[in-house]
Amino acid sequence: MRFNDILKEIEEHTWWVEEAPCVVQTIIYELTCFVSMSRLLKQPFFSLSVMAMKGDYFWEVTPADERHKLYLYFFRQMKKNKSYISQLMELTDKKKVAYWAIFDKFKACKSNQELWKYYRKFMEKYRDWIEFNAAIECVDVFSSQYLEEAVRKELPELAREEVMELTRVMITPKELSFMEKERFELLEICNEHYDNVRKQQKTISLMQKLEQHSEKYYFVLSNFKTIRNLGAADFFEKCLEETQNTKQKLQDEANSLKNKISKLKKAELDAKSRYNMSSDLLLHFQLCEIFGTCIDKRKANMMKTNKAIMDMCSRIGAGFGITGDKVSRYTLNEIRVLILDGVKPTKELNRRKKEATVWVYSIDTNAKEGYNEQVFKGKDAEQILAKVLPKAEGEIKGHVASAPVNKIVGKVQIIFDTSMQEFEKGNILVTTMTRPDFVPLMRKAAAIVTDEGGLTCHAAIISRELGIPCIIGTRIATKALKDGDTIEMDLRKGVVRQVK
Repeated sequence: MRFNDILKEIEEHTWWVEEAPCVVQTIIYELTCFVSMSRLLKQPFFSLSVMAMKGDYFWEVTPADERHKLYLYFFRQMKKNKSYISQLMELTDKKKVAYWAIFDKFKACKSNQELWKYYRKFMEKYRDWIEFNAAIECVDVFSSQYLEEAVRKELPELAREEVMELTRVMITPKELSFMEKERFELLEICNEHYDNVRKQQKTISLMQKLEQHSEKYYFVLSNFKTIRNLGAADFFEKCLEETQNTKQKLQDEANSLKNKISKLKKAELDAKSRYNMSSDLLLHFQLCEIFGTCIDKRKANMMKTNKAIMDMCSRIGAGFGITGDKVSRYTLNEIRVLILDGVKPTKELNRRKKEATVWVYSIDTNAKEGYNEQVFKGKDAEQILAKVLPKAEGEIKGHVASAPVNKIVGKVQIIFDTSMQEFEKGNILVTTMTRPDFVPLMRKAAAIVTDEGGLTCHAAIISRELGIPCIIGTRIATKALKDGDTIEMDLRKGVVRQVK
């Protein structure tokens, strides 16, 4: 597409933006899935997707209107075939097995040609696995912009608080998230070895348990930029922190997690018997729940994969005297040139630290991959970003994800990168979107405000679990507010106001 045609296409859509710290190799190539997923779904949905990076930060920008159309497609398919989603999930699980098998082959490589062959294959198969997992993000648009309307249309007699509670019960996954499982198992270790931890006695039994815990959950504080490979010693420090609380308090929290799913299932059965809900509304709730579960599993696997990508980048860089951290900032083609020709993209790497680079992906059925990639730099990149990113104008208003109170006043602290910033307990956490590495901060927060997300997003689910106020999808909170601002969150209207 010509540059002016891209600008024209952008004007024809509303845009859904997600952003986070990252390096090139953990995000850019994989996100071609938004246009390549047409192979999986047998028809195109995303006419255009925009990926941008500046330094170690990225923006994922996709058409919100086309996300909604994709959700409605899934909805129609499920009405015709109740096993449609489960069939896609089964296929996706097989793809995960396939790319991890390639990772094993990469580790056995003995030549540069083999390194490139299996690294490229790994990334291609990883992207194939992501196609379904990216497609289900369409639920964010539906849950944040259309679900409440669907409930009110069928149950107009319900008060707003009743609508929120019904929605929470029906769409919350009926299994613990991977972060909840990690939390429960760590609490069990703390309770079993409470006295030894308090006395800082690293008994053989305790450290064996923590080693096993590390093998399962080493990735829980990683993100797309910083890999935190947590070991037994790290989890021992966490146990020390937890055992500052009484043993009874830890046991109560563990019991609460243990009983959470049975309570949710009972509440769902009670809601179904109390309210006369159509099959369509029940299917909307079901899709939100299924997709929420899938997104949680996707996040866990992506964090493990990011660790594998970093390990491969370190192996590649070792042959050229380059750190894996630097190689992870190369594009896929730059890694190819490095491995096969020994050429380092030093100039381009330095440019990307200071200037935005934008990748635009568009459907092209004649292309080998089924899409075209165009790269824009400098002023052209900034012009595209200016058109797709929201401006810090107007009222700060979003969707209420959790409302244990009607209003709360507190001090703002904006966090973009948990590996670079400390969070002060009792502040209101304001961020673009939360990820698993945000959970320790969320436990300290008085409330949460995000730019992005729907009712099934990470911030929504965790805030409801923690019982703290949360407004999501404001689009502009991180741009309109600054550290130290005092704000009032109106949990009845989803509005955030500055207090002077």
